[in-house]
Amino acid sequence: MSYGEAFDITIRAALSHIPEQMDPKSSVIPSWYVRPCVHVVLILVVNILFGTIVQLSRRRLTRSTPARKGRGLADVVDAVATTVLLAAFVCVVVSKIADSKAIFLLQPCHVLTLAIFLCTLRPASALTSFLFNFMISCGLWSVALGMLFADFRDYHRRIDIAVFWIHHSLVLGIPVMWIVTRKIQVYQPPLWSTVFNHAWVILYHWDVLLVMSMISGANLNYMMTPPPGPLMRFGRQYHVAQIFISFFLTVAARMVFVPMVMSFRSTKKNWFP
Repeated sequence: MSYGEAFDITIRAALSHIPEQMDPKSSVIPSWYVRPCVHVVLILVVNILFGTIVQLSRRRLTRSTPARKGRGLADVVDAVATTVLLAAFVCVVVSKIADSKAIFLLQPCHVLTLAIFLCTLRPASALTSFLFNFMISCGLWSVALGMLFADFRDYHRRIDIAVFWIHHSLVLGIPVMWIVTRKIQVYQPPLWSTVFNHAWVILYHWDVLLVMSMISGANLNYMMTPPPGPLMRFGRQYHVAQIFISFFLTVAARMVFVPMVMSFRSTKKNWFP
């Protein structure tokens, strides 16, 4: 018996609440789709590689021109959208707690929701700039993918599905509105902003979501079992595919989509005071 096999047996015994085989009827039940020793090796590699990237890239970031000041139609639209988002998020929290799935509040869409609320409280702070730039680099495409490949296998109430669409639409739309209205500063240059934010999203998935999936027995953001669809084609290597796909999506969001929105913003300065 190899050291890897012995390690697998030990981890499987310690985490016996995780099934060996994936359940195709559920999105919340994890499995040992990938061997435990592979998970551990990848966690170490990811932390060394992307932790280094965070340290190197953060020193090269600067803030763009100051965010706008003053009030106008933008503030009214912003307040309405944020209030509706708050109502939708309260429904989500109540639903998760009622269904004994509160651990799923760690999902990226819910973390992005909290980030939006924090940005609303202090739009000029350094923390807000970090959260906002993370949202426009990684949050936009992740929420868009969540809507494009919506997985309702474990949704049993129609109201929950309706709240899902309202919630995700606002989490996607509010950061775009903030780019247009110049509410929060954007990191420059785009390349280092892209690398920095992608490293953070990878670290969050591996250090928080994967570890908590193992501990709780919940398949958080598919870190232990892939969803039906394109990722299944990569088999046991789907995590590696996730890293590369997420990087290209982050590049597309931060270096193509965001500059396009900022260019549109610069030609429409008088829309919103």
